[in-house]
Amino acid sequence: MIRALNNQRGISIIFAIFTLLLLGIIMAALVGLLSNKAISSAEELLSTQALFLAETGVEIAINEGLGDGADETYIFQSGTIHVLVEKLGDLDKLEILQIESTGTIGDINRRVRVKYRP
Repeated sequence: MIRALNNQRGISIIFAIFTLLLLGIIMAALVGLLSNKAISSAEELLSTQALFLAETGVEIAINEGLGDGADETYIFQSGTIHVLVEKLGDLDKLEILQIESTGTIGDINRRVRVKYRP
């Protein structure tokens, strides 16, 4: 009877250690998954902000009437905007311009190209 009781205690300890080890592995996997999601969310936010900067560059070029050959850089608190304007040709006696605007935050760049007639 005493041998059976000692044997059950040994199995219980092994089972408890195995259960704790399994829970530790599951928790480590969850922590890794959640930290990757946080990094991904931060990068997506910066990417969206860089896109907004690029779109702002197009608006600046149109509002300031930047013409062919314009190459401007604007610095904002969170990043920079680089704007290039080039003439693509004429249509119905009106020139067609292309604005290429790149918004940069950190090492993330987003580019927007727009063709328009002034």
